[in-house]
Amino acid sequence: MSKYLLLASALAVAVASPAFAASNDEPIRWDGPYVGVNVGYGGSKILYPATVTITGTGMSTPPASNSLTLSGEARQTSSGVLGGGEIGYNFQTSGIVFGLEADIAASGIKGETSLSGAASGVLTGTASAGIVSSLDYFGTVRARVGVPVAEGRFMPYVTGGFAYGKVKTVASGDISGSLTGSSTSLSLAGSKSFEADRTGWTAGAGADFAITRNIAFRAEYLYADLGKNTLINERYSLGSSPVDVNVRMKTTANIVRVGLTYRFGH
Repeated sequence: MSKYLLLASALAVAVASPAFAASNDEPIRWDGPYVGVNVGYGGSKILYPATVTITGTGMSTPPASNSLTLSGEARQTSSGVLGGGEIGYNFQTSGIVFGLEADIAASGIKGETSLSGAASGVLTGTASAGIVSSLDYFGTVRARVGVPVAEGRFMPYVTGGFAYGKVKTVASGDISGSLTGSSTSLSLAGSKSFEADRTGWTAGAGADFAITRNIAFRAEYLYADLGKNTLINERYSLGSSPVDVNVRMKTTANIVRVGLTYRFGH
């Protein structure tokens, strides 16, 4: 992700350089309200910690604990473009700019994972699963702190605050086979879809490049953590044996984007 931010920054310097050379005006000021548009590329990582507990009531010779617990964690990466707009307000002191900003973007970040395998031991058979996830929109409400340099035309900044987004997941899978000690064939199949507005936090850094007194080019990187939630916490039946399934989800994202902002009153 860092190489995209460096590339965008280099492009911004090239675009703004003629304005730097041609201007003999007073230093640029960043205070006041502004609006902007942005477009970028994001990559998200979703972790699925899961446990499956099979109680051995259907086995003629169940294990001593009378149950089998399987646990693991699936990892899914996804990527896509996103674009939207922002609105904000800056407060400038002699050498520092403090700002508040809110933004929202439509997102095409999406990923798909398929799993399959075989089991032996207490449960003999096969299993498969598929997970499709997407981040449909993404937004933040953040504070910014920047330090203008080069007569105020170039302002690197750090930022952080509240993040939110809609995460959608469709999961499907099936298990077939038999429990050790039982001649009964068993099967468990189904699919579920989940859609939730998630909240969390974000932090990052960027830079604004003043092309004119009102228009600035921006390059920005954000890391976002949209927290954890439970997807499945249910009991199913595998023959005469109950199966307790618990699947959780943790969503994080890395976003690089560029854009233009317009500052009022300058």
